[in-house]
Amino acid sequence: GALDGLHSEIGDMLLVDAGPRAIVSVAPFRGRSLAVGESLSGLVNVGLPTAGHVAEFGKGKVLWSGLGQWLVCGDFETDGLMNAFAKIAAVPYQGDAWAVFKLTGSSA
Repeated sequence: GALDGLHSEIGDMLLVDAGPRAIVSVAPFRGRSLAVGESLSGLVNVGLPTAGHVAEFGKGKVLWSGLGQWLVCGDFETDGLMNAFAKIAAVPYQGDAWAVFKLTGSSA
């Protein structure tokens, strides 16, 4: 992405681009949350986490992001996920709308 390789160093602190390759928002259509959870489990071996929680899989995570909404983030191909949910959830690609950074160092 546009931020690949971006980093900044101040003293012993380091701020680096830590963005996942893909971010997809998942918002199940009315009455379809169970179907979305089952489909997600079939794709990445985790279901939809409950409010305030994160579920990790291989090279990614599923984050609860609000009432009836989750973000699936990580290093994966989005086509399979988006196709699996096409008729049961709104699944807009979000990878170009977010910036994720990691701050390390003793004062971080």
